[in-house]
Amino acid sequence: MRKRQLALVTVFSFTALVSLIMATGSFTAYAYSNRVMPRVLIAGEKIGGQGIAEASMQIQQRIASLREAPILLNLDGKLTTVTLKELGITPSVTKTVQEKLKSHSSFDWLKFNYWKEFFSPVEGGLAYSINKTTLRQKLEHKFNIRTIARNATLRAVDGRLQVIDGRDGRTLDVTQLNAGIDNLLRTGSALPIALDFVKVTPDVSVSDAKEAKAKIEKTLLPIYLKFEQQNFSITPQDQYGMLDFKVKGEKLRWSASTSSISSYLYSNVAISLNISMRQRTILAAKNNKVTDKGSEGREVQLAALAEEVARTITEHTDTKNSPIQIATRTIPVTDYIITPGYIAGLWKGLYLDINLTQQRIYILDGKNLLASYLISSGKPGTPTPIGQFKIVNKASLAESSLFPGIWMQMWNGLARLDSGLVEGYGIHRIPCFNASCTLKEDASHLGTPVSHGCIRVQDDGADWIFAHASVGTKVNIHI
Repeated sequence: MRKRQLALVTVFSFTALVSLIMATGSFTAYAYSNRVMPRVLIAGEKIGGQGIAEASMQIQQRIASLREAPILLNLDGKLTTVTLKELGITPSVTKTVQEKLKSHSSFDWLKFNYWKEFFSPVEGGLAYSINKTTLRQKLEHKFNIRTIARNATLRAVDGRLQVIDGRDGRTLDVTQLNAGIDNLLRTGSALPIALDFVKVTPDVSVSDAKEAKAKIEKTLLPIYLKFEQQNFSITPQDQYGMLDFKVKGEKLRWSASTSSISSYLYSNVAISLNISMRQRTILAAKNNKVTDKGSEGREVQLAALAEEVARTITEHTDTKNSPIQIATRTIPVTDYIITPGYIAGLWKGLYLDINLTQQRIYILDGKNLLASYLISSGKPGTPTPIGQFKIVNKASLAESSLFPGIWMQMWNGLARLDSGLVEGYGIHRIPCFNASCTLKEDASHLGTPVSHGCIRVQDDGADWIFAHASVGTKVNIHI
């Protein structure tokens, strides 16, 4: 009887203990179903026991703090500091939560590892990604050091292919920096980091370039071209200057450059075949009389020819028995219609017609043009007035009333034709800076409006007008 009671007590106790453990486990699992395990540290900061949302916010704040934390770098005794922000590194809250803060199912508490994680300290780092090339470039800029490895290549010099030596480069080994960043984002502490250089060898060595040179010299053939009865040829030596060299797949590759080919063809082929078109000249003032019939032009179709030559080089085509035919296009004749810049027959007898757009003065006798000369009229700030005028006074030498010290030879003063109003404008030679006219303004400005409103005429024209256009001669000024 007593043994039976003892057995019942034992069974009851065991059942009670199991029930208690299961209840405790279930309760604990329920309580931490959406929480971080109690002893978790992220980047040296305790976030255990917090809800996921609260932990995410704390991680975000930790990231902001660590991005500004100075990291001491040492390169050959040269010290400097850098931050994660300067290096362009931003840890991810989302990835950190996904990778470091595991979610648990309702029955995970039945597993041994669940309770191991529950009671053991768990130190996790912030999740981040890094581009080593970008990181290296930022450090090189920070220290202002970089020696780029230079590939050996080929260059055309005086009709020969010349091997250009390459050289080793050097850059920074970022292995220790990566380890330092890992440590900072795991512990929250930035330790000094010693950097070192690493040699960078070129992709293309001198032997590679020599191999490419030998292959090109063996491959290229003379290229023959033909236009009607004229023959042209492009030697392999000429073709060397038409090649571009690039590194691809750690090999020196070459290709035909259409721009270089076009330049060669223009200088050595097109110039001798091209013919300029001559325009048909038509005089509008003479009932469209044709004074020159003109002639068609001819032009080598350079772009198409360059493409054909490039293809021939690339495909190693033998053109000795089947030369490339040079295509040309005909340039049709266009008309050059000469329209007079003057108004003929405006008045009977001698008068002057001034075209401000053309910067010319025309001397007419009724409908007949006697002569024309270059002028310089008023500049934008002091424009020459437009309208019809007449010559009202003359002087072989006159001093400007507005600009004393400026002298004008062969002066012809103007007044409005309808009202007789004198506005101070006239027609004269290029101005002088003294009364003896030993100092004169340069004649190079003729054809450009630079005067203060008067009409400056080249000297021989001004002399003719002064001698032959008497007082009362009419003047028409227009654009």
